[in-house]
Amino acid sequence: MAPGQADSRFEKAGNLFKEWIEKSILIRDKDPKYYLYEQKSLIGNQIHNRRAVFAALRIYDAKDDVVRPHESTMAGPRETRLNLMKSTNANISPIFAMYEDPTKTINTILDKISEQKPDFESSDLNNDSHRLWVINDKELLDSITTIIGQSKVTIADGHHRYATATDYANIHSNEIQVDSLNPKNYLLTGLVEINDPGLKILPNHRLITKKNTSDWEKSLSDLFIIQDHSHNLPTNAQGAEKLLEIISQQGKDKFAIGIIDNQGKRFISLMASAQEELIQNMPEKLSTNSKSVDASILTELIFSPVFSIGESELTAGEVFFTASATEAFELVKSNIMQIAFLVNPTPVQQVIDVANVGDVMPQKTTFFYPKLATGMVINLLDDKSL
Repeated sequence: MAPGQADSRFEKAGNLFKEWIEKSILIRDKDPKYYLYEQKSLIGNQIHNRRAVFAALRIYDAKDDVVRPHESTMAGPRETRLNLMKSTNANISPIFAMYEDPTKTINTILDKISEQKPDFESSDLNNDSHRLWVINDKELLDSITTIIGQSKVTIADGHHRYATATDYANIHSNEIQVDSLNPKNYLLTGLVEINDPGLKILPNHRLITKKNTSDWEKSLSDLFIIQDHSHNLPTNAQGAEKLLEIISQQGKDKFAIGIIDNQGKRFISLMASAQEELIQNMPEKLSTNSKSVDASILTELIFSPVFSIGESELTAGEVFFTASATEAFELVKSNIMQIAFLVNPTPVQQVIDVANVGDVMPQKTTFFYPKLATGMVINLLDDKSL
């Protein structure tokens, strides 16, 4: 994102980007290519390896059901990103999306490419490794195009960037109507196959700054089994991590969350008394697929009716998100946050299932980790792009 606060920061970013190109700090590939991008990360105690293909993805209207979102967007971030696109005429940061290859042919192709020496290799401050291969073999390019082109695409991360790219394309709609291959009708995307073993979603725990009711347990007792683990768990960060393990077991086939309150002195698990009863109490407007999403249940049956937290409170910053149970505990203990709701990670297939029926999940339901690094590939949206 462009540094600074004033609107002039976007002009500065555009001028700097142009300067880097003119001084060959950024050197452009002469011909269109794909790029294989491999990230290796430590998640928990395991190393995970994920592979993406960077490509220019065509922008589709949601009703076309080709590129599908799974989360809604907010106006503020879209406006900021649009100003940066206008100043640079480029995709600086890719979106992260998923496709499906039932034949698993893509694995063989990517294996073959990754046997070669990477064109770029580095590690970041988290000790995650990044490797990049330029794909310029026509046969491989055609094969990758065919495989991914046969699949619908579901956005994993970058909903605001996709929405912004759509806004930018609409601004230039006259140009695009003349030429459907106009680069402004495409968006830099890192595409990951949904069965990639490195495709991981972390939990996105929710914390609120105020409790609007003192008897929330009574309000929830009809639909949920409430268990107090405070006497069995240490009242520290380790206890929070143990609570996360408890709800992971409880949530294998039903809704389960962990709650930390009373300045970190109470650890509680909340589990569905009967999953079918929960689903029956969900709003009728939601599809069957959406009614089973833990974040949707938390939003519709706990946040909204018990704590008076709806969509406006979510977007107004009254809810804080973190992937760390330890951080959640520390924020409640220090009284910065009043109560934390620990959640289980959303399964990848559930994201696909919700997108398949045209629904969207509550904001920050998913936290795909690691994020795609910005700057590995940049897509300039001029007549040389495609």
